[in-house]
Amino acid sequence: MNMYEILTNFEMSILMGDVDRSYKILDNAKEHYLKRGRDNNVAFIDNIIKFLQSELNAQELENELLQKKYRRLLLDDVSDYEDYIKSLVYYLEYSVSRYNIRYPYFDSKRANDVI
Repeated sequence: MNMYEILTNFEMSILMGDVDRSYKILDNAKEHYLKRGRDNNVAFIDNIIKFLQSELNAQELENELLQKKYRRLLLDDVSDYEDYIKSLVYYLEYSVSRYNIRYPYFDSKRANDVI
């Protein structure tokens, strides 16, 4: 899987409230890229995890992901990298707020519609 496919699967899972699957997607991707020595990919995923752990706020995450070193990761799949990153950060911020996500702890009782 390329980075765009991983992020799409992650984004859909987290938007649907399937937090466990979302974390599994990130963990599997990180492990895959660590084995292959893809440091930029690992750093990209680490920034998302840091946001989920509340170590970065939305603006800091956006600034990190907009760095030039990450643009190559999505070059073939995304026509406007800046807009894609802004939408990704928006969806992450929405999901964290909606489902009260704080990695590695998740309490599904905050959102009453989550079973």
